[in-house]
Amino acid sequence: MLAILHVNYSETFSFDISLIVAAMVNFVLAAMLFFDSNNYIYSETPRYLRSRRLTGLALMVFGVGFLLHWLFMPHFTNLLAGKALSFSYFHIGGVLFSMSHTGLIDRHYLTRRVVVRDVSVLLVSLAVYWTNAWIADVTLTYLGSALFFLHIGFLTWQFYSRFYSIYGQLKKYADYKPNDTDHEVFWLNISCHLIISFGIGGMLCTVLFHDATSPFTILLLLGLAVFSYIYKTLDSFGLVASEAEEYLQESEEFMKNEYRFSQILPAEGEENDDSPASAPSDDILTAEVLARIEQWIADRHYADPKLTIKDTLRQMGINEKTLNCYLGHYTDQPGYRQWLSHLRIEEAKRQLLMHPDYALQSIANECGYASSSTLVRAFKTQEGTPPMEWYMKNNYRKQ
Repeated sequence: MLAILHVNYSETFSFDISLIVAAMVNFVLAAMLFFDSNNYIYSETPRYLRSRRLTGLALMVFGVGFLLHWLFMPHFTNLLAGKALSFSYFHIGGVLFSMSHTGLIDRHYLTRRVVVRDVSVLLVSLAVYWTNAWIADVTLTYLGSALFFLHIGFLTWQFYSRFYSIYGQLKKYADYKPNDTDHEVFWLNISCHLIISFGIGGMLCTVLFHDATSPFTILLLLGLAVFSYIYKTLDSFGLVASEAEEYLQESEEFMKNEYRFSQILPAEGEENDDSPASAPSDDILTAEVLARIEQWIADRHYADPKLTIKDTLRQMGINEKTLNCYLGHYTDQPGYRQWLSHLRIEEAKRQLLMHPDYALQSIANECGYASSSTLVRAFKTQEGTPPMEWYMKNNYRKQ
């Protein structure tokens, strides 16, 4: 009997320590997301900053839930209250993670209608959880479980369907090439796998192991790694957030243009000698067209950070095929994005040589980048060195 009591005490002690440590780690990670010194830079990409705050709030909710478990030990004093508490913070956290990550992947997702829908379902579910804890009704027990799993399942489907749709959109985007953005988006997807796995594990422990502490202790220790990984991937995504935003916007424009062009081009096997697609390149690239493009470059339209390919075509007064023909004949750039980046980096090089006292953010603003970090990444991709290192080498040669 004493041995059994010793084991139970040891398990309970481990459970207590795990709850406290997990809560503290979550609070620290949440504070880092809320009060990061780079948040003023992230304000240039509001969706990403919103995602950081929603994720930070979700981590705080889990932290509070863990502390409440430690303070009141409802699984040992009131089992239904313990289940209601677990379902509550897992459900709230799931909704917040959904708003954060799905809203980050799909810029059209988080509308007022979606917020009202999810908050309404969440409030009804919370009412069912805690009413059941009060009156212990079997029907409410099944109803609460159904509401949780159906809602979280729906939110999971929303994320994955939108993620793979937009990822496929990026892959079809003509000028898209794998880069840092590609890797960060991939790791963000892995982060969501872990969130969902942790949520399922938490609910299974709540339902199946309500009278044991060891499964919860193991889950909490795994949760430390999961939440740390969530923080790490989201924080790393900030390095490419503005670039990812540009890719998403331009890929949308590309898909719209592709659909529009598919409606006016002849069907496969048909010929249409009058269509622009069949015109020889020499006829497309007339002196007037070349003059428009060169004037567009001289006017530094590429320095607009919100520029899209649609804007470029409209400003030049040409279509996409003509621009691609120009890129193929007169530049060594494989596509629009690479050409645009080349123009901006060449402008950055001029600005560095002319104004060495300028801050990198000022130079970024002059050549079309929303942040200095985006400029540095693009500069290193094209020149192989950071801007200031390039300046030191070239300024020395000039002297």
